[in-house]
Amino acid sequence: MVETIAQHHPFTKRDGDFYPGVRSHPPQKYVEHLHTSLPQLFSQLATHNGLQNFGVEKPLHLPLVQLSIANQAPKSLSPIQCIPHIDTQKDNEWALVHYLFSAPLG
Repeated sequence: MVETIAQHHPFTKRDGDFYPGVRSHPPQKYVEHLHTSLPQLFSQLATHNGLQNFGVEKPLHLPLVQLSIANQAPKSLSPIQCIPHIDTQKDNEWALVHYLFSAPLG
């Protein structure tokens, strides 16, 4: 997947975006995989924690799926980019971070 992304999904800096780096759209197969695997994961988490639906809409709606690389030098960050933050105040929206590496780790 890393090779596919590197070859076919260019990363660019977006105007008006406070993210300290570049972004790209993910491969469609990756988005399809998220639509399949995330409901199963959330269902398992809900069952394990005694919750009904874990705040997951049915069917799952992923309004924003993007790949991001933080590559801005720390010294060039504005103060707002240096503090912990939340992406939304909605109970049923989360930010998920997937780390993609081409080298074996561990």
